[in-house]
Amino acid sequence: AHLGWAAKKLGYRVAVPVFEALSESQIAVELKKAGLPISGKVRLYDGRTGEPFKEDEALDGQPHQSDFYGGSAKRFGELLCKAAHEQHGLDFVITRPTNCFGPGDTFDSKNSMVISALIARLVAGENPLVLTGNPDTQRDFLYSEDCARGMILAMQCGRTGEIYNLGTGTTRTICQVAECLCEIYGRELVMDASSVELAPAVRVMDMRKSILELGFHVDFST
Repeated sequence: AHLGWAAKKLGYRVAVPVFEALSESQIAVELKKAGLPISGKVRLYDGRTGEPFKEDEALDGQPHQSDFYGGSAKRFGELLCKAAHEQHGLDFVITRPTNCFGPGDTFDSKNSMVISALIARLVAGENPLVLTGNPDTQRDFLYSEDCARGMILAMQCGRTGEIYNLGTGTTRTICQVAECLCEIYGRELVMDASSVELAPAVRVMDMRKSILELGFHVDFST
């Protein structure tokens, strides 16, 4: 899915035999060429409501235009799992992590997720840190260790064929994240008012199913 995403951006087609896997480093090279995050992670936007995303609602309608190809690729991957289950008896569970951060992240100011991209800019010496876009945009940030534990719980306790959200169930604004990082690095924060959108986007998941069925909780995320 990630290779096809890069190929679409670069304007070529690719076909890989089902049982002939490409290495992560090869895929990362193509993602970087296409100007896409080499981690393969993308931002997902509801674009319709500010309500928490339930597992069975994520396939309603088309993916948001800002993430159309990445969102479509993820949906197709889930459908492949369902097909393999129905046709060949494959046991599987699906997890949908929210915006993850932590050790081993991609610290690139252009191709990273929010937190790691801001850290990369601060480490590079940017002062003041200029925050573009809507500072009131809200995201659910999940620490990588919490995410990994949630995936293990899904494999151990999840029901075959079910989908489980992984997140904190709460949000922080981009401005709050930037203010915290600037305080840590001793930098000034400046808002670029010319790039502010008309309305803030809220992206948060409904965590009740994962809490009740998996016993999932976060230890590090806030």
